[in-house]
Amino acid sequence: MFCHNCGKQLSLESRHCAHCGALRYGNVADMAERMAAQAEHIEGSIQDNHECLFRVRPAFFKIAMSYSLAALTTVGATVLIAYLGGSVLWVWASLLLLFTIPLIQHLSRNQISYTLRPEKIEIEQGLFSRTTQNLALRHINNVAVYQSLPGRLLGIGDVLIDSAGTADKIALKSIRNPRQHANLILTQLQRWK
Repeated sequence: MFCHNCGKQLSLESRHCAHCGALRYGNVADMAERMAAQAEHIEGSIQDNHECLFRVRPAFFKIAMSYSLAALTTVGATVLIAYLGGSVLWVWASLLLLFTIPLIQHLSRNQISYTLRPEKIEIEQGLFSRTTQNLALRHINNVAVYQSLPGRLLGIGDVLIDSAGTADKIALKSIRNPRQHANLILTQLQRWK
């Protein structure tokens, strides 16, 4: 029998390896059980390292307002077209035209997500092909929150991140509860300082 740690041959009566001091397993089943427990422990620590603390997209409020405005304008255009004796084709054309901008805004919103993990911030962009920017927490110097007056009323704002790795500030734009997200980032920063 050979040592599981250093690979040297063991004597049958010894409980420890004479070369490295590792404990000898009693039988193959015992050894397999301990190896499985070690693998489980390693896998668990890897999963903890990739734990998602938050994942957020830009707020939907502006897009909802655009959809509402497009719907009201479409109703007004439909009434006007009916009053002037226009065809249904004009109604469909106005519907398509007026809902184009909110639809583009909606697709743009779905292209961006911000994720905080214990060791980094991930900024993912793209709808069909994805680009991921990783910002290591150990390189972050400052975290600030910017909210305009309407943003303060709605609870929407930007989290501005000053990093040693980039020349410009990185912004998590138009997210809900920006102070709460900034505090979560700052809490994780304390682990790296």
